[in-house]
Amino acid sequence: MSNTTAYASALALIDAARTFVNSRPGFSPANYNSAKSYRADVARAVKQRAAALEELKMLRYGFNAMTAWELLTDESLADIVEIANGKGWGSIKALQTQDGAYRMEFITGQYYPTEYRRAALGWVEEMLNEIRIRNLEEGCRRVSAQQAAARAEILTT
Repeated sequence: MSNTTAYASALALIDAARTFVNSRPGFSPANYNSAKSYRADVARAVKQRAAALEELKMLRYGFNAMTAWELLTDESLADIVEIANGKGWGSIKALQTQDGAYRMEFITGQYYPTEYRRAALGWVEEMLNEIRIRNLEEGCRRVSAQQAAARAEILTT
């Protein structure tokens, strides 16, 4: 597949994650024994949302770099998603629908409002780590090739 379709899929993936992170947590004061503990959980969720949205911006920059280096293909995107889905955040996964769109699936543990954004943040961080590794490997490969060419030029002159 072409680089542009992979990039469009990557943007669709980011949009699905952003929609998931921006969804309302559904806190219920009735689940808390004090207003203080309720406000603490709400504040934590707000911070997690901000952190996840910031990481999603970084994810887009990572995909941009992969696209510039022609590393982003449908296969590499599928690999990255599979790696992120399989890491320690097994309760959250990005699933591709039949029409090629993405949706996030989350299996709650104890209390959804306090868990889902933290899981999303961890999932995005795993995606970012994998992209950084791939971009770093490509950068090192290119630098090594340039150094080898420079050495060969020096030796031939």
